Amino acid sequence: MKRWLAAFSVVMMLGGIWFVFRNEEEQNMLPGRRITFISPMANSGYWGNVAGGILDKGNACGMDVKCVGFSELNLDKQIYAMENAVLSGVDGIVTVAYEDSKEFREIVSQAQEADIPVIFIDSDVEDIGRLCYIGSDNFYAGRLAGEKLAKECGGQGKVAIVTSFCDNANQAERISGFIEALKDFPKMEVVKILEGQSNTGLLREMIVGMMEDIPKISAIFCAEGYGSGVMCKLAEKNRERFDGIKILVFDYSETIRHAMISGNIAGTIKQNPYEMGGRAVEVLQEYFTGNKEEIRDQYTNVELVGTEDELEIEHTVREDILWHIY
Repeated sequence: MKRWLAAFSVVMMLGGIWFVFRNEEEQNMLPGRRITFISPMANSGYWGNVAGGILDKGNACGMDVKCVGFSELNLDKQIYAMENAVLSGVDGIVTVAYEDSKEFREIVSQAQEADIPVIFIDSDVEDIGRLCYIGSDNFYAGRLAGEKLAKECGGQGKVAIVTSFCDNANQAERISGFIEALKDFPKMEVVKILEGQSNTGLLREMIVGMMEDIPKISAIFCAEGYGSGVMCKLAEKNRERFDGIKILVFDYSETIRHAMISGNIAGTIKQNPYEMGGRAVEVLQEYFTGNKEEIRDQYTNVELVGTEDELEIEHTVREDILWHIY
């Protein structure tokens, strides 16, 4: 009898553990929840990795994820895609606040009124009704870049900054952090800031023109991906012209990795786009399960990668993303 009772107790205990485990597993599954990721670009690189993080985590939670992107930056198309998402009654929107405008604020407000949470990744606009921001601490990233270039230049020299849009929140914060870091090095002077409008052809022309106009530049900081790619290719093709100039770029791609291996650049500031996407889904999980009060902005990992590190870091592409291109 005692043996039977002991066996029964063990069975009940194991059954309780299974029930608790099963209950927690079911809470993590959110079948039927429709999430739309609206990316400023559709590609297999940076934005493909963001999408990959959202898809992988979303699929694990049983969510239905749709990825929308564009062939080029276009705020009007982004707003149109957000309007469609709101009208179709999705459960959550993940997007990028790379540019502030009245129309953008209005569509975020419409989503909020429809009880659709909107998460910003990569770039943020505050006081706009979004649920939270998930992405890099861009001011800190800029500081890292400034400190690195100042060290590379021995604390003195003329510096140029290459970006796409100075008024984009993430790029503005990086530039501010970079300039703040240089305040500790009074002999480091920012002599030029180029805005290439995410146009690789224009960026190439502007960089070449700057090198002719300001021949004694000591260092160049590229504050975003477009300028970084262009800069790496120019340094590869014109090694003599850029010899001795310390170049620091942003993000990580095969082009940047090759430039590091070749010694054409001093390093890069590497973000973690996959982590941004995955964390966005985790926050939506919290929101859907009623833990809204615990939701806060989150900074993802940012690291300075020097030429001594490049072989240890793989560049990941996501060719498997099914983009809905507008």
